[in-house]
Formats: sequence, structure tokens, C-alpha cells
Amino acid sequence: MGLCAQISLLSASTIAKTSVKINGFANISDKNVHNISSNGSVKCVNVNCDGFECNGSADVREMTCNSIKVNGEFAGTNLTVLGPTRVNGSMNVKNGKLQDITISTKESILIDTEVNANINMRQSMRNKQEVEKSVLKLKGNTVVNGDIIFEVDGEVHLDSGVQITGKVERGTLVYDG
Repeated sequence: MGLCAQISLLSASTIAKTSVKINGFANISDKNVHNISSNGSVKCVNVNCDGFECNGSADVREMTCNSIKVNGEFAGTNLTVLGPTRVNGSMNVKNGKLQDITISTKESILIDTEVNANINMRQSMRNKQEVEKSVLKLKGNTVVNGDIIFEVDGEVHLDSGVQITGKVERGTLVYDG
């Protein structure tokens, strides 16, 4: 069993606008911090931070931050990112407001999410020898105010309520409903 950091037990004044570094698993809730840096899995609920970096899986809810960088699976609900989001792994966001996104994975999903910049779909680092199609699934009332750019041929699966104001490069649109 790994080391567990239970950040939610600390008072807000203890870590307000400080940096949090974690090796192992962490639960962080109801905090305002400068940066979160983790080598391990992280779960965040109701967190505001300037920067979030995780080498492991990340599950965030009710989070606002300036930038995100995750090397692993990333799930977000009610997420606002004011700057770049970089994910090397699958990305699943529901009810998000995002800016510039770069994803390196085979498949990612955005549900009821607003993106106000480009989405760059890169080939997964672990699949550089095999060229696999990247798939971006846009569901619900997702809006992309920018381009969707695939590094290798890919697909964008769209629900009927999805809007894309830019163009799709190296990708095929697949209408799911």
C-alpha cells in the first residue's frame, strides 16, 4: 500500500497559496494552493490552484486552475482551466471550460464542455511504432471555438448538440446522433 497524503485534513490557512508536492496517493479538498505537483494518483474536490501537474492518474471535481499537465489518465467534472491543458493519456471531462488542449492518447471524451482554443490530438507516446487512429468524442452540448488538429489521421465523434466553429485537420467527422 502506498503513502497517502490526506490534504483535506489541513486547515485552509496552513496551505493557502503554498505549493503542495506529493509522492504517492493524495486526496485534496476545499483548498486554495499555488501549485500541486504529484508523482502518484490525485483526487481533488473544490480546489483552486495556479498549476496542477500529475505523473499518475488524476480525478478532479469543482476545480479551477491556470494550467494542467497530466501524464496518465485524467478525469474532470465542473473543471475550469484558464490556460493550457496537456494530457499524455486518456482525458474525460464533463462540464468543463477549457482553453488550449493537447492530448496524446487513442481516445478522449468531452461532455457538455466549452473549449475556447484549439484541440491538438497527438499520437500516444506508447504507440509511436503503431499508427492508431486517435478518437475524440464530443458529447452533449460541447462547443469547440477553435480547430481540432490531429497529428495522425483521426476521428471526431459528434452528438447532435455539439458545435465546432473551426476546422478539423486530418480528421473525419462521425455523427453519432
